[in-house]
Amino acid sequence: MAGGTLGGVTLPSMAIHHDGAVSCATVLWRFRGRLQLTVVVKALFAIVPDGIATPAGPETIAPADRHRDNNPTRSLEVASDLPPYLAR
Repeated sequence: MAGGTLGGVTLPSMAIHHDGAVSCATVLWRFRGRLQLTVVVKALFAIVPDGIATPAGPETIAPADRHRDNNPTRSLEVASDLPPYLAR
């Protein structure tokens, strides 16, 4: 994550260190006036019948929703991994 500003708050740069088996990202956002940090860690596993799930390498983090034919009225093909908050 690069440094910058969010609502007048100066943000420091932040590095995420991992072993390479996962993909990582961060999202800074505000909720009810308070600064929040969401850390996203994404892993991909190979699943086989009657076997053990094994790590299959890092999967790319989707920064935004992607729709079929790049048309927002069409079906969602890939959902963003970075929404800061999803209401239940």
